[in-house]
Amino acid sequence: MTGSLIQFKTENEIIKDFKSLIDEALEFFNIEGFFVRQLYQQINVNVLCPTVFLSVISNNPKGAQYYKKNSDFTYTYFQKQEIKIRFSALKKRTLKDDISTVSGFDALQLISEFLKSKNGINALSSLNYAQYKAGTVQNQNFIDDSELISLMPFFENEYLYTNTFTTSTPPINKFELKTYKI
Repeated sequence: MTGSLIQFKTENEIIKDFKSLIDEALEFFNIEGFFVRQLYQQINVNVLCPTVFLSVISNNPKGAQYYKKNSDFTYTYFQKQEIKIRFSALKKRTLKDDISTVSGFDALQLISEFLKSKNGINALSSLNYAQYKAGTVQNQNFIDDSELISLMPFFENEYLYTNTFTTSTPPINKFELKTYKI
């Protein structure tokens, strides 16, 4: 028996897909100056540029796996996956900020609205994702006295996609009939 992957999303591919979606949302609203990073990367808060962070919170099978028979010896299996992505953003406030300055909270609201819009749904669909549950942006206004810790605003969305692989069973090439004590 052998198997081959038809469609399988690795964690790196998922990160790449959602990074491109965030870049598309920022470009759609003409927001400049934000970088997009995976949250697991090490960062130095003291020199941090405006950044949107992306984290894969969970990636679990959703529902039952099913299959389709292609021929007598090959089957295609489909596994629905549910993935939860956390989007968060950080932009330090400065004295130069005015009413038109886009904060990290503002950037997240616009990204969230883009992902729920027709353009966002079409972009998700082109990458083989379906939006399952859309979250709301939550603001965490907390900075400690030393200004070393800052809780970022965030939102979490859940998406669905399908992993697909085929298996083939070799045909029987030998058949032996043995009869025991009848």
